[in-house]
Amino acid sequence: MLLKRIISSVCAACLFSLASFCQAEDYDPSIMYRSGSEYKTLDTSQEDDDSDTDDSDYNKIHAEVVSVSGSPKVMLSGENSYVDAEVGMYLEAGDKIKTNSSSSISLSFDDNDKNIASVDSDSYAEVILDTGEKLSLLEGKIFAAVDQASEDEPFEIKTPTAVVGVRGTEFLTTVDEQGTDVESITGIPYVKNMERDGSFSKKAVNISAGYKVRVKKFMSPGEPVKIPIQRQNKWKEFGKNVRDKAKENRPIRKKIPGNKIRKEIKQKLHKPLDKNIQQPVNLKDQKVPIKNKIEQKEPLKKIPNKADNKDPVTPKIIKKPVVKQPTGMMPPINPR
Repeated sequence: MLLKRIISSVCAACLFSLASFCQAEDYDPSIMYRSGSEYKTLDTSQEDDDSDTDDSDYNKIHAEVVSVSGSPKVMLSGENSYVDAEVGMYLEAGDKIKTNSSSSISLSFDDNDKNIASVDSDSYAEVILDTGEKLSLLEGKIFAAVDQASEDEPFEIKTPTAVVGVRGTEFLTTVDEQGTDVESITGIPYVKNMERDGSFSKKAVNISAGYKVRVKKFMSPGEPVKIPIQRQNKWKEFGKNVRDKAKENRPIRKKIPGNKIRKEIKQKLHKPLDKNIQQPVNLKDQKVPIKNKIEQKEPLKKIPNKADNKDPVTPKIIKKPVVKQPTGMMPPINPR
């Protein structure tokens, strides 16, 4: 008899627990399934689309960040704020690049890192990726090391006063307020000046290795000037270091696809603010309760005067008697 009561109590407790579980707000019958003779829990958390884990379906023209020094910034197209550039991320047409005095960034424009451009410190550039034109340099320096270009699609950098192109060489482009300097480190780059209508001259001026040419606004390229050998060697060494760094960072670049890095950055920029995090309050836009205001000193209370408690008495008007003067006599003269 006692055993039956115990069994009945256990069954009732189980039924009560099951009913409570089913009524719970987070209950989902799909999380349980049966495998053989055991019940297992399904993992309902799913990863993003497979396209996020590799770039096999990514077919946009892009440049890849192969190395960074310091904290260069990029503004992705369609956004309005700069973020830190990351090795391996993809940059598309319309993206902007900004470096300070202690930062730089290098981009590769092909899968084999044959064509690399390095945006130097204190520079401002924009990614173009149009036919031929790859970057637009508005201020600062860009060093380009190009090994693979063609007649139909050369590697060109656009500036406010000129367009510089190569089919296989190393060159340095510098932009300042006066114009554009193009220095040929190896090979023979060419330069075309900008005309007054905004188009570029059809005539290209070739620059021999070891020389530089200056292009002022709306003017033809100036006479070539010899570059000191020390400066040539410096930039040759720089080009070698850029290529070595790109090769060194290949394992990092392969770890996470560049399009996924780009997507994650955009998601962070558009992530809604956490309501649980206290946000700064603008007191100008809110009515502050009196109790939250700065306590003000109470005005001094007036001490009542005993005389003030008396009822006001209307003063009596005393009329002076009128003295009638006898007729025929002079009125008295009041002394002054």
